Amino acid sequence: MRAPFQVLVLPYRRVDDGRFEFAIFRRSDLDFWQGIAGGGEDEETSVEAARREAREEAGLAEQLPLVALDSIASVPVSAFRNAEHWPQDRFVIPEYAFGVDASGQTLLLSHEHTDLRWLPAEQAQRLLHFDSNRVALGELQQRLGGGAEMRTTMSSHDPSSYQRLGKRVAELRGRGICPTCHDLATGELFGDQSVILDDDRFRVALEQHPRARGHTIIIYKPHRDDFTELTPDETSALFGLATRVANALKQALGAEKVYLVTMCDGMPNHLHLQLLPRLPGEPIGSRRFTAPRGVLEDGERLATAIRAALEQGAS
Repeated sequence: MRAPFQVLVLPYRRVDDGRFEFAIFRRSDLDFWQGIAGGGEDEETSVEAARREAREEAGLAEQLPLVALDSIASVPVSAFRNAEHWPQDRFVIPEYAFGVDASGQTLLLSHEHTDLRWLPAEQAQRLLHFDSNRVALGELQQRLGGGAEMRTTMSSHDPSSYQRLGKRVAELRGRGICPTCHDLATGELFGDQSVILDDDRFRVALEQHPRARGHTIIIYKPHRDDFTELTPDETSALFGLATRVANALKQALGAEKVYLVTMCDGMPNHLHLQLLPRLPGEPIGSRRFTAPRGVLEDGERLATAIRAALEQGAS
């Protein structure tokens, strides 16, 4: 069943002089040029759909690195023939854009296309039919040229991964399994976390779907439902660490304040603290706790800076 989102995939390659070329495709039915495009299927994430479409339409291996782009277009539902199962009040669906490094790869033509061309960005943009394709290609060119931070996709960068994570957490809880204990043992849920500190008692990591820049999670590894179950020594250790991490966030990010919250509910639960920095100029107050979740884009770089500030504060 077709999922209510679209993906756009733009293959790129580096040529001998260091420049980049981009592959565009001529559609067989409408006779115009575009990137690889298609819809999600069933329970696919946008990343999974992008990899599948790149394989089906251009023969690209699914393990090739993707670059998640910020460019998101809206496509009218009326453009799709098989949308009768979507909600009646849905009028547009999102189109998520990706680049894929196809350097050294041989691209194939599917029945959906009659031709493909490798072109410099400016020439490709002149041929592309849709504005959304031109915008996404322009962003990809800037990222490849160093004009913006590159971010290779992981599960945390996928706009639909938070819903998938929530579904898996609910499944584990339904079986009486603590999701945090499960992840500490298997790495299934948060295996690609940007970790700041990890020892025998604590794990400190950046939230993969943050409500604020620098949103940090502190997990006390021994299972406790909430902070009322801590011994005095455990309380001192946990909140002492939280103070040091909050100061490190202030130093690394220039935060004016760091808010602390613990919302441990919904059995089985596992005690954790959340630290949400407030940067200069950002609104004051509890709205930080309910702000929309974003996407962690520069986790390793940010975690490294916070870790350095934490170590400096301990010395």
